[in-house]
Amino acid sequence: MYALRRIKSDGADDRERIHTLTYNALDSEAFRDLDADETQHLQYLVQALERVAEHRAVTSSALRKALTAAQYDEYLRSFDVDLSHIEADYSDNMPSVLHDYQALLKLGDRYTSLSKLHRRAVKRDTHGQTSSQRFRIKAEACYESAVQMICDKLELDPTRNPLPNHALAAEVQQWLDRDVDTRDGFQPDIYAECVPRVRGSRSKYAQDTKQAVVGQRLRKHWRQREALVNAALVLMYDADELETQLSSGLDAEGHALMQKFNLVRPAQQHDASSRR
Repeated sequence: MYALRRIKSDGADDRERIHTLTYNALDSEAFRDLDADETQHLQYLVQALERVAEHRAVTSSALRKALTAAQYDEYLRSFDVDLSHIEADYSDNMPSVLHDYQALLKLGDRYTSLSKLHRRAVKRDTHGQTSSQRFRIKAEACYESAVQMICDKLELDPTRNPLPNHALAAEVQQWLDRDVDTRDGFQPDIYAECVPRVRGSRSKYAQDTKQAVVGQRLRKHWRQREALVNAALVLMYDADELETQLSSGLDAEGHALMQKFNLVRPAQQHDASSRR
C-alpha cells in the first residue's frame, strides 16, 4: 500500500492519461487472505513497485517473478498501442534550451570553484575586489543568465510572456531536478546550490541524480507501473472490493467536477450530503 501511494502521489507526469490509480483512493483495508505462494508473489510485486516509485526501470527477470505468465504477455502487448493521446509526442531528446542552460551552469560552477580556491587571497584590484570576489561575481552572472533563460520558457502568464508555450514548459520542467516558480521574488537564487539542475546531472548540487523519465523510458515506466499495480491490487483485494473502490472514486471525482462547473443543483447537493 505504501509503494502504491508513493506511485500515485509522486509518479511520473501522467496528467494526460487515466490509469488504474486515477480513481482509487487507496484507503481500503478490506484485504483478502493470501496463501503462501500468493504471499511470496506479493513480495516480488512490492520490490518491483518500489523501483517504479523511485522512477527506476524494473528488469525483465524481476517482472517475470512479479507477474503471472498471462500478465507478462499482456504487458508486452501493451507496447503495441499508445496508452495516451500525447504519448507519440514524447521525445528522448532534451530541449535545446537546456543544452545552453547546462553550458552556463558548467561555466558558473567553474567560476565558483575558482572563487573557493582563491578564498584566502587578499590582494585587491583597482575596483577593490579580491580574486575570490571577482570569480564569485562572474559565477553569479552565469547563474543569473541561466535562471532567466529557463524562466522565460517556463513562464505561462500571458501578461509576462506574450507567447507562452505550454508544451515546451512542461517538457523543460520534467527535465529539471526541482520545481521552478517564475514569479518575481520566488525565482531560484543565483548560487550554485540554488539553481535547478538537469535530472541525472553528476553535479554535487543536483537534488535528483536519476535520469528524467521521458520518451521511451516514460513509455516503459507507464506500462510497467500499470502492469504491476493491476497485479498487486488483484492480490490485495477480491473482485467485489476492487469494483467498490473504483465506483467510489469515480463518484467522488465526478461529483467534484459537477460542483466545479455548477452542474449540481442545491437539491442534488443536499442529497449527496445525506448519502455521505
